[in-house]
Amino acid sequence: MGKKLSGHDIHQLIRESQVILQTADHLYLYHPGENIRFPCIKDGDQWVIKSVMIHGMWMEAK
Repeated sequence: MGKKLSGHDIHQLIRESQVILQTADHLYLYHPGENIRFPCIKDGDQWVIKSVMIHGMWMEAK
């Protein structure tokens, strides 16, 4: 990515992201323009973003 983002910028990216995977307790958001992924988990009745992944990063199932 290489550029500094403000909290407002990050919030906007999240709002513009699309859901590409959803289960009962996991949600995976993706912003295609910036190639950023936001893995989320369900906490009660809210979704919580657990991390931010940019191009070149990946997750491993355990």
